[in-house]
Amino acid sequence: ELVGAVIFTEYSGNDMHVTVVTTNPIWWTRRNIRTMYDYVWNQCGCVRLSALCKESNTKSQKLLRGLGFQQEGRLRKYFNPEDGIVFGQLRSECRWI
Repeated sequence: ELVGAVIFTEYSGNDMHVTVVTTNPIWWTRRNIRTMYDYVWNQCGCVRLSALCKESNTKSQKLLRGLGFQQEGRLRKYFNPEDGIVFGQLRSECRWI
């Protein structure tokens, strides 16, 4: 049974966008978080990681802030009619590696 996935897109060499989808938040373990960051920082060599979520998705925003992401901007009407909230994290800010 598939309960979660981490999807990486928009790889530029320095940055990568991440999307996390889960049907059960228990799946989002420290081990899975460390595996995600190991891939981004160590295997791909990125210096930053980006994420985007709906303005109304307060659970995702709380999760991103808990992981150490910082809000960097707003994309107006990105999820029409909602705005998209842009988050970013630098490798130097990551406490998971």
